[in-house]
Amino acid sequence: MNLLPVIDDCQSAADVMIRARRVKTLRFEMMRPTQDAPPEPIVTTAPIKAPPIAPPKPEPPIDLPNFLALPPYEGTVVTWPVVASRSIIRHTAEYFRITVEHLLSTSRVQELVDARHIAMYLLKKLKHFSYPEIARRMGGRDHTTVLHGVRRAAALVCAGDEKFTEAITEIERRLGI
Repeated sequence: MNLLPVIDDCQSAADVMIRARRVKTLRFEMMRPTQDAPPEPIVTTAPIKAPPIAPPKPEPPIDLPNFLALPPYEGTVVTWPVVASRSIIRHTAEYFRITVEHLLSTSRVQELVDARHIAMYLLKKLKHFSYPEIARRMGGRDHTTVLHGVRRAAALVCAGDEKFTEAITEIERRLGI
């Protein structure tokens, strides 16, 4: 069913807009029901009675260790590894055998981009920085660039990419995590 002539008679932007309005109007009129069509029958059904909902059974309490409690022995101190963002960037550069300046540069060489994405991923994972903060520390980039880099690295790790998984594991080992 051809509604419009095949000949393209649009000479200007105004002609294109007029053609678009005509097409839209014709499509709308095709969708509108005609007056000759009988009305659709109204079907009523009796309400379905659902069985009563039983209250959920209480689950037995689970004995989990309280990791936030004080240490069980006197004199012991629980410490989490503190890693500086500079050391994450430095160890990433060392792992890929590049300088920190190259890592923070604007170069789009694939090896540098991969190293940058891994550094961004580790900064997000280990330091829980916001994307704008990581962007500032990675050479003044835009936060959406960091968002893309972190998501790409996470996706490759989840997909089982050996290069990314090995690099992240080795850098974390070098950082002492």
